[in-house]
Amino acid sequence: MRLETMPGGKIDSNYITSMDLSVQNLGAEEFDFLLHMYYNGAVGYVALHHVPAYGSVWVPDIPTNLIPFSMLLVTNINSYATTGIITYAKFNGNVVAVYSQEDFIRLP
Repeated sequence: MRLETMPGGKIDSNYITSMDLSVQNLGAEEFDFLLHMYYNGAVGYVALHHVPAYGSVWVPDIPTNLIPFSMLLVTNINSYATTGIITYAKFNGNVVAVYSQEDFIRLP
């Protein structure tokens, strides 16, 4: 799943200095997710997290620094139905927008 930003776009990178990410597991099968942050097309942040059954993972203060970025989450589970995602776009520590898995592009 991928979240895209751009200056002046639907998700405007000009107003986002960092992101908080919450990934929820709504099912009984635990999974892992790999988080890649691409800044102007180059990988700048990589993290691997484990999400227990019916649990969640909180990843705070992912830097974005007002530049265009793409947030890519890759999981080892084959269904979107049990994965919940909430992102909090922040400007200087203040939440300016909230996005869910519905705002992400689902990749096959």
